[in-house]
Amino acid sequence: MPISGELIAGALAGLAFVGCSLSNASGTPNPGAPGSGAGQGRRREVVVNGKRVKTVDIHAHTIVPEAAAVINHPLEASGLLWSNLSDRIAEMDAEGIDIEALSINPFWYRAERDAAAEL
Repeated sequence: MPISGELIAGALAGLAFVGCSLSNASGTPNPGAPGSGAGQGRRREVVVNGKRVKTVDIHAHTIVPEAAAVINHPLEASGLLWSNLSDRIAEMDAEGIDIEALSINPFWYRAERDAAAEL
């Protein structure tokens, strides 16, 4: 069964996508970086042995703004690059990414016990 864009938009309404410092360390553009130039033009395709393959980004981050509030982490914190869903999909297309597996944000590991329980 195909998933509609409306269903996806509704499910992701409370999320913000973030960039990751690991992609910056590798010397590649950060997919969430404003002005990175990615997301413009035709979708990049990954081909192996002449066949288009689906690609999965196994290290993608998102944050729930309400969770950031629980740990007193400002949404404007240095190093976090925010984008909306349309921008993120455009960046994924530019990178040739079909699916992203979302990872918990590392700063949640250091949350105080009560805040961690609430998260």
